[in-house]
Amino acid sequence: MYEAVVARPSQEDGLSRPGSLIFAAASNLGLASSVTYPGCLSKSSKVLCFFSTSADGNPNTPGFNPAAVPSTYNLALLGEDIRIDPNDKPVRGSSFSTIIAGAIAAHILDFSNHEDVRDQITDVRYLREVEGMTSVFASMRSVKSNGYLVLEPWNLQAHNRREELDVSELRQEICRKLSDALASRDSRKYDY
Repeated sequence: MYEAVVARPSQEDGLSRPGSLIFAAASNLGLASSVTYPGCLSKSSKVLCFFSTSADGNPNTPGFNPAAVPSTYNLALLGEDIRIDPNDKPVRGSSFSTIIAGAIAAHILDFSNHEDVRDQITDVRYLREVEGMTSVFASMRSVKSNGYLVLEPWNLQAHNRREELDVSELRQEICRKLSDALASRDSRKYDY
């Protein structure tokens, strides 16, 4: 189920074909650079490009994100002070945001293949395309900050209650949210 991070070459552009998801880091060169290759291909919906945020969701704190690109989704996700082991030195950068995004996408793809929900997600096939998964990620946004969409993956479930939830109802809610995001995949509204 880790197809989300595997690129399948194409004869057209050497990068992708329908059904492939390619994740790219924006850049760590700050405002001295624009979004680098292959991340710059997000403007034409060939890749999913990610910017880095600090733990509080601030995309400006790292200081090495390039400027947000007009008329496209500028997806920003945690990428600062990541520790796999408490004894390790923390790592940081848009490449770590990209890895986390790939893992989230893999979980979404896995969920969409579960027998009890497979037929309840409208247009589920679009999860395997850049525009579909981009819409799903954009639906996880919490705020827009200087052109970046700061993502909070837990927004896929609206319940913020502490009491126990019925697992079946929660799964249905996630199916509805995925379906809504996939239905709006062609609208390409960048101004949230």
